[in-house]
Amino acid sequence: MTKPRAWRNPEKIRQCRPRPVTDAPAQAPDSKVGQLDALLQESGVLELIDTELQGRPGPKGLPVRTVLVGLLLALHYHRSASLADVCRVLLDELRAPARSWLGVPDGSRADDHARIAFSRRVYQSFDRLTTALDPLRCDRRRRLPAEEAHVVAAAWEDTDAERTRRRELLQEVSDRLVLITVRLAHRRGLFEGWRGDIAADTTPIPAWHQPPQERRCLASVELTAGWHYCGGSEEGIFGHSASLLVEVPPLLGRG
Repeated sequence: MTKPRAWRNPEKIRQCRPRPVTDAPAQAPDSKVGQLDALLQESGVLELIDTELQGRPGPKGLPVRTVLVGLLLALHYHRSASLADVCRVLLDELRAPARSWLGVPDGSRADDHARIAFSRRVYQSFDRLTTALDPLRCDRRRRLPAEEAHVVAAAWEDTDAERTRRRELLQEVSDRLVLITVRLAHRRGLFEGWRGDIAADTTPIPAWHQPPQERRCLASVELTAGWHYCGGSEEGIFGHSASLLVEVPPLLGRG
């Protein structure tokens, strides 16, 4: 079968591709914003975080709820956990009702100075959150010398009472975010008639930054990342372990 000429001409192919009717960024539906907001509210993590942040000095910035919903939206639509993308989502991709729910002022989109000021508030809020939950605060914008990095990494495993409490709190926040998805699915009847099991699985997620440089005695920017080997593979993946909940059919769930 002979292909039409238009199929063999790259320029005509590009002209036939659908294009957005405007250069403005896409708008996130209010229903999706409400869904992710409700997920955070029902998980109970906001109460844990607010209790931890009570009485801490310094500017409060935006509510933690606003930043976390923006982070979930950035992950959902852009597959990015960058705070720069969170700022773009909150400023440019929310409709008026969603902005009012999250407390995003309309004036923040007016000019460059207002956008910069809003972005700083986002960074302040996230920095305030990570400062409260991090077992040992350090400069995560550069590679630390190996000796300093070992001290920071050891804080995630030592027996210091305050560090242990923060690690347990961080684990509780993580567990609630994972469990709420299963509870909502069960509540909506998505597991009705399911006779299998639900298993917790761990899979490696590659880190954005490079692994440590042994020659120069420099650690990675991702201090808590490590090497992961799947299924006996000799080639490791430098990154983090992500916990997933997997539906296991009855036949696979039996020994």
